[in-house]
Amino acid sequence: MSGLDSRVEQIADDALADQQFVTPLDVMLGLGWAAKAKVDLWLAGFVTSLDRCLRVTPTATHDAIDTLSAWAHESGLQPWETDYAGLAFSDDPAYERAFRIRWAPSDTPAPKTPSPRPTVRIEYLKVDCDNCGGIHKPIVSTNGGGFCLDCAGLGHLVYLPAGDAALTRRTTKTARLTIAVGRVHTRRSLEGVLAEQRDIEYAAQQCLADDHRNAHTDDLGRNTADGIRAEFPGCPPARAGGIARFLAVYGGYSPNACKHPDTICEWAAASVRHIDTGYDNLILSGVGPLDARRRVQPRVDDILGTWRSGIIDLDAPDPVR
Repeated sequence: MSGLDSRVEQIADDALADQQFVTPLDVMLGLGWAAKAKVDLWLAGFVTSLDRCLRVTPTATHDAIDTLSAWAHESGLQPWETDYAGLAFSDDPAYERAFRIRWAPSDTPAPKTPSPRPTVRIEYLKVDCDNCGGIHKPIVSTNGGGFCLDCAGLGHLVYLPAGDAALTRRTTKTARLTIAVGRVHTRRSLEGVLAEQRDIEYAAQQCLADDHRNAHTDDLGRNTADGIRAEFPGCPPARAGGIARFLAVYGGYSPNACKHPDTICEWAAASVRHIDTGYDNLILSGVGPLDARRRVQPRVDDILGTWRSGIIDLDAPDPVR
């Protein structure tokens, strides 16, 4: 028996004795392959799929689930499908089915069905994070204080403020996950949404073809797109347009500020970090934001260097789609 087999069997024995059933999720937590805080985010509806929170390869995960299944059969347990209220484990159908099985002598008891109701409240005037002390937008309000997205455990998402109805509507329609954002101590229903950078930029690219747009946003978007192309002539035009539209809505910058090289570089780097590297999944697996940035920075530098050189790879797939 391998070390993994014995660990899985011990975790399963303990879970069965404690709750009269055992699930693959119990095993992932017991092995330390998933951080409980990140699993809680998934259960609350803040993560598109659980596999993004795992610290190991799919092969290792499958091996552990196979070991659990073999142990359950030897123990005379039956497989029962578990209701996770529409939460997803993986894009792989076989992986998805395996994770939804719980092993138990009978169909009761069962895990409590999650009730994901993802909502976020933000501090409208506060801009400093109570944990890291940095200046951020937005600051998420919790019982423990006001935190930036990274310190609140939501660093895989970015904030799209209300203000561009078309962009918000398209993002909400096409994104796998959007979180409504409201202001603390106000009845106003929507201050914006949280979504993944890839989904916001894709929606922004779609908005470029709209006939009816906000004139101020258009001016800022054009200025920003011009600035991006001047700083990074190799950035694909659609990508530059998507970044520009998002920045125009997010920052409220003046046209001159949108052309500033520091602003352009900051937003281009953020786009590459979220879309072209494994940064978001590192965050979801429990890696700290600073460590995650350090790990992906060489990849960010390589892509920005290619863009700055003026080389456009016409054969490269569009990572935003």
